[in-house]
Amino acid sequence: MLLLITAVVLFYNADAQKPFAGYIKYAISYEGEMDAQTKAMSPTEMKQFISGSKTRIEILTAMANQYVVSDGGTKEVLIMIDAMGQKFALKSTKEENEEQMAKMPKTEVKLLDETKEIVGYKCKKAEVTSTDEEGKESTLTVFYTTDLAVGDINWSGQFNGIKGVLMEYSQEANGVTTTFTASEVKKEKVKDTQFTVPADYKILTKEEAMQMFGGGAE
Repeated sequence: MLLLITAVVLFYNADAQKPFAGYIKYAISYEGEMDAQTKAMSPTEMKQFISGSKTRIEILTAMANQYVVSDGGTKEVLIMIDAMGQKFALKSTKEENEEQMAKMPKTEVKLLDETKEIVGYKCKKAEVTSTDEEGKESTLTVFYTTDLAVGDINWSGQFNGIKGVLMEYSQEANGVTTTFTASEVKKEKVKDTQFTVPADYKILTKEEAMQMFGGGAE
């Protein structure tokens, strides 16, 4: 009987530690002053595929489809844009990403005891405070779960101190706060092709991307 109980416990522990593969769907909401046209063109949903330390974020709109692939193992990022029949991709190396991250505002993560449930998952609260070059601070609230076993998926942004899956978080830009809230979590096999460049995409150099997007790729 003791052996049976031990076997069952080991089985469930092994299952709980199994790396998460699947996707999380987020509802996107906005708070702040936005003109009607901008609001109508802004996305209302985002999808994030996760497999180990790899993620693929998809944001689809009437004007363009955007995909961001991030690898927490190699620290490489791939950005793909499908707009008006044109498909472009831009890759950045570990060294380039580390250089960009060094220029980002310093962040401090404060892990709190407060929790809440989002789509059936227990989520912990954290506050992320950023300090810009002028010393101005801004604080964002994050809810994340550790119930999904993932790798280093938050390495490349302001939430790199969060060890878990973001289930609700906000970003501020131009006086508008954009909030992402998980609305669905589905476990499924994620194909390796989700993290690679399709054959019909043109891979841009950094210089080509800067010319095309007005320096936004720098």
